[in-house]
Amino acid sequence: MGEDAWPRDAANVAFLENLNQVGSGTAVDGAPFLTLAIGARFTLCATLPGMPSVPVLSDAGQIVLHSHEPDESAVLDVLRRRHGQLATAQALCEGGILELHRAICLLRGVHPWRSSAAQIMLAANRGEAPECAHALAMFFGLLGDAAGRAALTFGAAGGVFINGSVVAQLGDAFARSPFRRRFDGAGRLPDSLRSIPTFFVRGHLQDAANGNLRQGIKKERLR
Repeated sequence: MGEDAWPRDAANVAFLENLNQVGSGTAVDGAPFLTLAIGARFTLCATLPGMPSVPVLSDAGQIVLHSHEPDESAVLDVLRRRHGQLATAQALCEGGILELHRAICLLRGVHPWRSSAAQIMLAANRGEAPECAHALAMFFGLLGDAAGRAALTFGAAGGVFINGSVVAQLGDAFARSPFRRRFDGAGRLPDSLRSIPTFFVRGHLQDAANGNLRQGIKKERLR
């Protein structure tokens, strides 16, 4: 889904200017693509090729969350003791950032002063609290794992597009996160994932990548 696939009118140009690629890969025109909305909730939608294309809302957020990273496993164990079996959607949302931060503080014997995901993200970006930075890095590492597995499941050669309030607040800091490294490592054959591009959508067009990018463009035209 390269830029040449989009009509070069004002709305589409504005949309393309708000797409920011993270890592390697080139989108294949006409291939399935994924959109992940990361905000108050976690949602994942696969858009399958066809005339017209078909958006399919996925229940991938209900998959049990796990990690092979020792420090992440320790944090997730804390959350499992609080909530029982932990679904991906429970951790990969604004509330999940707060939960990860509290668990990290508990393990480090530090009081969790921040009371919202927004406060944690602000402190992490300012370098004010190592626990906040660690929570955010862990969040995006887990998100990279989940996005990589979903991309393999759906054969998302058309790319993976991530939007939502969390990405909007972080901006370019998302590109510096562990997301892409963990995305590439989510499969047994990393080369199969390195060829899939990942993008984050920022600015006033956040809602455009809500499962069907072309429908998002139509909505933007009508404003």
